[in-house]
Amino acid sequence: MKAPASQHVCTAYGYNMIGPKPAACPFCGAGAAAFLTDAACSARYRVTASAVAPGITRLNSVPPLGIEHAAYRIEADGANVWIDCPSSFNADALAAQVIAFTHKDFLGASNQYRAAFGAEVWIHAADAVHPLARPFPFDRRFDTDFEAHGIAAKHIGGHSPGFTAYRFGDTLFACDLVFDRGARTRFNPYGQGARGAAEAARRLLAWLGRDELARVCGWNYVSDYAGWRDRVAALVARNGRPLDRGPAGPRAPELRRYICNDCALVYDPVLGMPEDGIPPGTPFAAIPDTWRCPDCRLTKADFVAIDS
Repeated sequence: MKAPASQHVCTAYGYNMIGPKPAACPFCGAGAAAFLTDAACSARYRVTASAVAPGITRLNSVPPLGIEHAAYRIEADGANVWIDCPSSFNADALAAQVIAFTHKDFLGASNQYRAAFGAEVWIHAADAVHPLARPFPFDRRFDTDFEAHGIAAKHIGGHSPGFTAYRFGDTLFACDLVFDRGARTRFNPYGQGARGAAEAARRLLAWLGRDELARVCGWNYVSDYAGWRDRVAALVARNGRPLDRGPAGPRAPELRRYICNDCALVYDPVLGMPEDGIPPGTPFAAIPDTWRCPDCRLTKADFVAIDS
């Protein structure tokens, strides 16, 4: 199998586009200058593996490729399986026989890895039909929950119509359904929004029941499951309103936190919002005035300081 000759990668968002170079990224709006050809991307970024647990490895592009989220490799029963796919194609990456997707938004270089590894690519049928997904090859378009190679798959929807969570042993793969970093926990506000993600989380927690897992592999983080579950349950109870557990009190002006008047999203300069392209250490004043709350779309002017 030969990979398509024309493919481009958005270095702001990490999204791969098959076909001619686009005028703008369909996700983040970055202009054509933000796109690299797949060959230039492969030369600049290296897919790097780090151990998570026995038989589980995390895969990230180094240096970070926009807000590309981590993929994970499982040494499963009878096959090596990737959950999601890196944006950069490196022929020497740890091989997989199956690439199983949580959703359509980070298909990465899966078409190229499919050709290089002879891997099968799996995705929920509801996501496979999205216009941005159609150019990618899929070998299995599932529409029911299933178990394969010792990995259980549960369709929960919410972020995208076909969003699917996976479980292997004592590890949950929840991808970017939840952004959980430092003192902030929030649902992914994109796609079908935070409320849609809250409904998906209800279905996910019901599926997991009282099972005591060890860890959660998510968007560029690995968390202990018990604490993550409690935080997600609290988010669900708040119907998706984000949690901020940072201590209030005196702060230097450039470190003051700001809260959205509508949805209660808290912006903390110490944390930034890497999942929205704002690096840690960015003062609120340094965010462009055109910026809007990523959860409810109110303007920057609708945020008020909560620290003295």
